[in-house]
Amino acid sequence: MLAGRGCSALALGCPTRDMNSGRINLLAPFGQAECVSRLTAAIDAEQSLLSSIAALRGSKPVVGWVTESSMRLRKRIGYGNSFQSYLTATMRPEAGGTAISGKIAMHPLVRAAMIVWFGAIIYMAGAPFIRTLYLMIVGSPAEYENRRSS
Repeated sequence: MLAGRGCSALALGCPTRDMNSGRINLLAPFGQAECVSRLTAAIDAEQSLLSSIAALRGSKPVVGWVTESSMRLRKRIGYGNSFQSYLTATMRPEAGGTAISGKIAMHPLVRAAMIVWFGAIIYMAGAPFIRTLYLMIVGSPAEYENRRSS
């Protein structure tokens, strides 16, 4: 994805990406300040939830924020999608430029909400399921009393 379009548009070095973990590493042939400047010019700023709603109407294809040492970027889409992937990365000076390394994943709050949501579903569905299995194996207390009285 980055090697074809985004990499050349931002004039960054060629990326390496581990497809299994979502990790990405870039070596930009510019200093850190130049990388920040170029990235800031190529994106629309997004600081909060309200500005992310307003960012739906921006003009640049990428939305996010960039500081001297880190960034979080996402592709602009014309609709809301909580499961959208973000690039969260750090920048550090390296010989010959700036090393950018990060991870492509869903927003951390969405991941946390999914863990809580699926945990609640597993708990609510799992408890009756386990109880049913237990009663199928051991038998119900009424059956136990009937067998004992006979």
